[in-house]
Amino acid sequence: MTAKNFDRAAVNDIHDVKAEAEAERLKEEAAQAAAAKQAEKDAAQAELDAKAAEVAARHKDA
Repeated sequence: MTAKNFDRAAVNDIHDVKAEAEAERLKEEAAQAAAAKQAEKDAAQAELDAKAAEVAARHKDA
């Protein structure tokens, strides 16, 4: 192929619609899993903060 000019990008770039859709689906699933994990962490932290506030209130009253 040294004697002919050809478009390397056109030859090498492959556009696979199914693979792109699958990659997008996997990204969305990962984002949802991360959001759920963060919500779980936030709930646990809120519970700990509530317990800490309760303990602080008990010591303040005593």
